[in-house]
Amino acid sequence: MSVAIGTLNSPADDVHKITAVFSVGSLKKSLAATVTSAVPHFHSARAKMKYDNLESIDHATSFTGSLGPDTFEFTFSNGVQIKGTLKTPIDLAATDLQGSGTWATSMSMPIP
Repeated sequence: MSVAIGTLNSPADDVHKITAVFSVGSLKKSLAATVTSAVPHFHSARAKMKYDNLESIDHATSFTGSLGPDTFEFTFSNGVQIKGTLKTPIDLAATDLQGSGTWATSMSMPIP
């Protein structure tokens, strides 16, 4: 499996959304996901994504996982895994989640 490091967030203004961004070679892979249960705002600057190939992070997919209070782990229906440690612990006992999301691709901007 290949590995990419990125960010994972839940925006403060929508308790049912999760977003993630990973650099995969010269590509930026972004995930926009919706979860069935409300989650508090959280952030991880070092999320680790494991994936088999680019096609596995190139379309809509469902996932299950857990969140809180210090860590998260999501497994997608196509085998992709995202896990890591939250920047700040959240006020939530470890909770099982399920949801679905869609991947988008753009070119990464070179760092000067």
